[in-house]
Amino acid sequence: MYIFRDEDEIKKRGAEICLADLRLDPVTRTLWRNNKAISLASKECSLLIFFMHHPNQTLSQIMISAHVWGAVKSSEDTVNFYVNSLRKKIDTIPDEKLIYTVRGVGYLFQIREMNQ
Repeated sequence: MYIFRDEDEIKKRGAEICLADLRLDPVTRTLWRNNKAISLASKECSLLIFFMHHPNQTLSQIMISAHVWGAVKSSEDTVNFYVNSLRKKIDTIPDEKLIYTVRGVGYLFQIREMNQ
């Protein structure tokens, strides 16, 4: 899998990002999970791209904010809002949860092996 350096490059190429049971089309902002299409808002898509490029890593709210909002400083409440919004769309099956809160640090986008 080719890892793109930034979101603009991904959108220019029109490349899908695939990871575990996820397939994301950043141009249309459509995610497929368990063969279900999920429509994402622009910031949700940017957040998911960042998570997908950093699987199994704990990401601080500051790191997330800097990547998703760039130079614009966003509040912790804004980051929490979008993470929770994304969770509601993709973490619908309790045993297949992807986004975890790491108290006092940020968030973990946990990808498990497909054959477990």
